Amino acid sequence: MPIARFCPLLARRVQPTTLATYQRAIKNFVDFTDSQGLYLTTAESVDDALSLYLVLLKLSKSVFLVTLAAVSFALPQYRGKLPLAAAYQRALDLTTIVKHTTPLTTAAAYLIAGHWLQKGWWKQAVGILAHVRTGLRPGELTSLVAGDFSFPEGRATEGRRLTVIRLGKKKGTKVGRQQTATLDETADGKLVNAIRDVVAAEPIEAVFFGKGGYRAYRAALIAAIKELGLPLGFTPHSPRAGFASEGAHRGETAEETRHKGRW
Repeated sequence: MPIARFCPLLARRVQPTTLATYQRAIKNFVDFTDSQGLYLTTAESVDDALSLYLVLLKLSKSVFLVTLAAVSFALPQYRGKLPLAAAYQRALDLTTIVKHTTPLTTAAAYLIAGHWLQKGWWKQAVGILAHVRTGLRPGELTSLVAGDFSFPEGRATEGRRLTVIRLGKKKGTKVGRQQTATLDETADGKLVNAIRDVVAAEPIEAVFFGKGGYRAYRAALIAAIKELGLPLGFTPHSPRAGFASEGAHRGETAEETRHKGRW
């Protein structure tokens, strides 16, 4: 069985949470192929098994895409050689009804941040405000450490005073390379000062949600929604959607928002 284990060198290329997701997907896929007596020895056999897995178990689009991504990650030599699975993916793209993320705008972020401040969760409060103002992916936000921030006083600057946030320095980003996001002190001076305080207080661990990462962010957000009596289904992806919505409200073109948010 060629994908019973992940190569340690490959495993270092992704976040631990992503690796865990891939491992669960591979285990479920392998359990299915074992139950069906299938042997995965070639790209064609893997392609057939993936298609059978989708059809017989009536997988959701998200489960199938995660499985396909996990197989492609574990077996990079088969990338581009799974035409049947790719055809099913295109069919799912055309037929699956998209459930759009509920945007969490700056006003809602301030409401939740104020609630967290009352609990003494000041780092998390700064985190959600930074999230909606930068449009980072939630995994990017929750993995930021002190060394990822470059404040304007630490380098030569001309014109606007920009705080640069380096993304994917160790693991890469969703697009597979390092990227950056910025905050302009002219518009977000108070937020930048608050981030300075968080960075100074948390020089080693992830600055906003600590070791808990995405799960801690999600749990805190769900609790805040219930405690504040908010009817909207906010998730850790909502501030990024709010970032895009506010850009459109300001009159930005779709291309400008796409560029700023790195879509």
